[in-house]
Amino acid sequence: MSANETRSGGSAVRTAPSRSSHDTSDDTSDDTAEDSSPRHKSPPFTIRVCVNRRLPPGASCAMRGGAALMELLEREAARQNIAVKVEPSVCMGFCPHGPNIKVIGGALYNRVSPENIPAIVRALTVD
Repeated sequence: MSANETRSGGSAVRTAPSRSSHDTSDDTSDDTAEDSSPRHKSPPFTIRVCVNRRLPPGASCAMRGGAALMELLEREAARQNIAVKVEPSVCMGFCPHGPNIKVIGGALYNRVSPENIPAIVRALTVD
C-alpha cells in the first residue's frame, strides 16, 4: 500500500454471536429472522474521513479530496461486500499529511489517494 499508515489502538475484529448451550430459542422464530436483518444492526466497521477545510485556504484534507474519498470508500466496501459506516470527521491534526482516514479501533491512514481505497477496505477483514 502506498499510503503511509499509522497503527493506533487495537485492530477491528468481526466476531459471530455465540450461543449458550442453555439457549433453547427456536431458530425459526420471527424474532431471530428480524434481528439478523442488516437494517437492525450497525456495520461492524466505522471509518472517519477528515473533510476539514482550513481558512484561509491552504493544506487541508478537504482541499486534497477528503469528501471524494468518502464516496469511494462506500462504493468499494459495497463492491467487496463489507459492511462499513463512513462518517465525515473534523481535523485529525495531521493536515500536512492529508487526506487522513481513521478506522475506529484500528489504523490511521495518511496521504490517502483513490488508489489506496481498495487496500484500506480489504485490510478491514485481515486479523
